[in-house]
Amino acid sequence: MSSEVTPYDESLFIEPQQPFDFVNKASQLPNEVNSNLLDITKLSSHSSTTVWHNEVLNVLRPFRLEGLIDPNLARPDPTDFQFGKWRFWTPVIARWLLNQLDDPIQQLAVNMGNHRLYIERELGKWQSLKRSDYSTAKDFILAYQNQYNRLKIEGEEESCGLALGCLLNELEGEFLRVTFIRS
Repeated sequence: MSSEVTPYDESLFIEPQQPFDFVNKASQLPNEVNSNLLDITKLSSHSSTTVWHNEVLNVLRPFRLEGLIDPNLARPDPTDFQFGKWRFWTPVIARWLLNQLDDPIQQLAVNMGNHRLYIERELGKWQSLKRSDYSTAKDFILAYQNQYNRLKIEGEEESCGLALGCLLNELEGEFLRVTFIRS
């Protein structure tokens, strides 16, 4: 008798424990209650991130909070019935995680939030550049290039094709012999 599994083997079918729904960071969260999470060994520049991560999971799992730090799970939609739980637990866990970091690493983590704001601000500046704000096409092109390069230094630039297309759209009418393609 063969122990091979056929594609239609009924033993492969698993009954779901609950109706299938989109799983996100709020799916398994407990009710909003005060809780004291145990402190773990602080992550330092000499620590093993794997060991630290496992310690974090060991603290969060008994409370069913590990989904909050799972990068594979999406944030819940504001219409999700468990959205309130997610809004309650996210800052609690964020503060707890920050306290599990050594001071220099805490500073890096805090500054990353400022970095994200910086990137968003720089991207907004790049997207809002208009030819009409500059006296010459040359000035506009230099400003556009400088702003694009700021984003590129941070690894946050748009594709070259998109950037060039946006630039050429702003310069439409500046060149006599260039045919512009509109999509």
